[in-house]
Amino acid sequence: MPNDAGMFARGGLDNYKLSLESMRIAASIRQDVRYEGHDRIQITERFGPEYVPVLSYAMNIRIGHTQKPYEIWTEVSCDKTVSYQLRLSKWQEGAADIFLGEQILEGPLTGPVPLVKDFNGFLSVELWARGEGRLCVGELHYREIQETEGTFLPGDVRHADSAGEEFFSYLNRMDGKPPLNVYFSGYRSLEGFEGYHMMRSMGAPFLLLADPRLEGGSFYLGSEEYEQKLEETIRDAMKQLGFSGQQVIMSGISMGTLGAAYYSAAILPHTVILGKPLMNAGSVAANEKLLRPGGFATSLDVLLHLEGATDETAVQRLNHRMWNRFDRADFSGTSFAVSYMQQDDYDPFAYENLLEHLKGKTVQIYGKGMSGRHNDNTDGIVQWFKRQYRKILQEDFGRDQEESG
Repeated sequence: MPNDAGMFARGGLDNYKLSLESMRIAASIRQDVRYEGHDRIQITERFGPEYVPVLSYAMNIRIGHTQKPYEIWTEVSCDKTVSYQLRLSKWQEGAADIFLGEQILEGPLTGPVPLVKDFNGFLSVELWARGEGRLCVGELHYREIQETEGTFLPGDVRHADSAGEEFFSYLNRMDGKPPLNVYFSGYRSLEGFEGYHMMRSMGAPFLLLADPRLEGGSFYLGSEEYEQKLEETIRDAMKQLGFSGQQVIMSGISMGTLGAAYYSAAILPHTVILGKPLMNAGSVAANEKLLRPGGFATSLDVLLHLEGATDETAVQRLNHRMWNRFDRADFSGTSFAVSYMQQDDYDPFAYENLLEHLKGKTVQIYGKGMSGRHNDNTDGIVQWFKRQYRKILQEDFGRDQEESG
């Protein structure tokens, strides 16, 4: 799935992930090594009483080529009988054989750790462990961060549950007048926010949300703690501005649509704007086999990550997770504006299912179908999406909007 609204991205910083494909397991690790999709590697081993190398990364990290600070964060969990270290070896730029020393980060790492940037060159990364038991390793995140507070944007906030599952938020109060526009970023392999320029151009307060997990996001679903933190983030933004749910617009494109719809069941906003809706995350994964071979393989990782399996029962369980929450909501004060692809190969029945689950309720819903598969007319979806925003802001909130596409 390409970045569905790349023209709305806010970039300029180096933010990368080193995935499982770049890991190299040490030759000394000979017991139980199990790959859980592209989500993580589980290693069960007798490492011994002293630290020994477990894995390294084939790709090095360049450091020192800008003035901005860096941080590193790796997704590691382990049994209490296992200890681990992240060892960062420093190499001089232009002379890879000159070793400058190392920085050792002692586990457990509960969040991003600042890097000591005292040289220009490269870092090679190794994970070492001792003890006996299970060690699970996911992606390694390398982030060039803001010199002031924030990671991707000045003033943004990192949130995480007790397992280290992350999301990011950025609130811009703008003129402080309604509505609050909440935008859930879509699939992004490059970490950061989507929608900054678009939302800022609207002139109203806005809240950006980003899900950096797995290859490009995990549909904003997670543990009870994770989802509660995300809902609280939206409510806190509303509280800061003094807004009610009827002064909020929830929105997203593609992967961001599930987040917008899912959390709208708690916020009960004025409007939900969805472009290329994906309402059934389980079905999105199931369709990878026949309907869309190789088109969005990370959807299978999402299913495995959220449900612990990839069989039909897991597919239906993940689908029901969305609809069970959605069906309990009173949307009598909410309107839905939805643009969908008529031959969508990710979630073909998303719009139809949305109509079914809103049937019999006092809800306004406007739908527009466009010919093509999920990624065939992203530009058309984006332009429609912006027009809906401008229309609602002008007609319902008295905000003059310039027609700019």
